[in-house]
Amino acid sequence: MEYEYHRLNEGLAIYKQKRSKNYYIRLRVKDDDGRPFEFKKSLKTDNKDEAVKIAWGHYYAHKNKLTPEAFTLPQKSSIKFIADELLKVFNSDTKKINKDYARVLENEVIPELGKFKVKELERGKLKVFISQHANSTTQVQIRKTVFKHLFDLAVDLKVIKEYEVPSIPTIKVDSSDERPMFTAEHLELFN
Repeated sequence: MEYEYHRLNEGLAIYKQKRSKNYYIRLRVKDDDGRPFEFKKSLKTDNKDEAVKIAWGHYYAHKNKLTPEAFTLPQKSSIKFIADELLKVFNSDTKKINKDYARVLENEVIPELGKFKVKELERGKLKVFISQHANSTTQVQIRKTVFKHLFDLAVDLKVIKEYEVPSIPTIKVDSSDERPMFTAEHLELFN
């Protein structure tokens, strides 16, 4: 095979290397800080017309800063949709802790955060939310785990990328609500 090079636009070309059956893209772009770099990638096709279409797709996706979220259904990227999917998992499992996770999703996360998209849930919102609803270290941990599962599912559903997942903040509880070991009814049994 012979080397091919087809310039499509300023900074955009497709080419085929000597020993490769597929076309590649060469896209000269600038990063967020304005530094130029070259994006090179196999287009995984040996058809020139198809390669041109894919290359232009990459060009416009970069130029318009499109992310995969732009192509997901709005409901799929909502916290309510992901929480509902997670509830199916928690309700189908018999572990006792999953009942706590399901309760937090149904009573707190969906009513208060369900209308937001997953990408809108940043670290500050998480901290405020967990602080308002948790009054013990156990309750904090339950909510942190719920959000971890929520973000893991969002990544699996390709709604967000793994690097976009916010870190879950550390929250200290000033005073825990103490629960008595025995209720008044239990104590009466001993008397």
